[in-house]
Amino acid sequence: MLFYALEFALMSVVCTNVFQYGHWLNAKRVHKDDNAVRLIGWSIPLNLLFPFAVCVIYIGGYGMPEYKMWTDGSFTPNTPFGVTLWILKWIGFVMLTVGLVRITNLHKKVARKYNESRTGTGKKTTKLAQSSSA
Repeated sequence: MLFYALEFALMSVVCTNVFQYGHWLNAKRVHKDDNAVRLIGWSIPLNLLFPFAVCVIYIGGYGMPEYKMWTDGSFTPNTPFGVTLWILKWIGFVMLTVGLVRITNLHKKVARKYNESRTGTGKKTTKLAQSSSA
């Protein structure tokens, strides 16, 4: 159960810092993407809900028999309550990833580099690239 306490602590720091970075980056832009910042913001509680519930239920001992998330020594949650929180956690992770990709324009940067490498119009700055083209 220590893993979930560490996950909760680390994900709290990481998610809130990513949200602050996204908000700061969006404020500096000419073409703002407020939906990306909202996506990151809404992902924070979804990412933190599962490890927080594990900490409260199992480590804190609150509501132990009524709110079990695992039964019969399963590796993944196998009760309706546990599965719901687990699915929400991964939905939050996808939202965080999509928001971060959108706010950094990573999809456009990757597409541009891919097109440059296919057409050969990219800058060749390394010695290896210069020697291979000669």
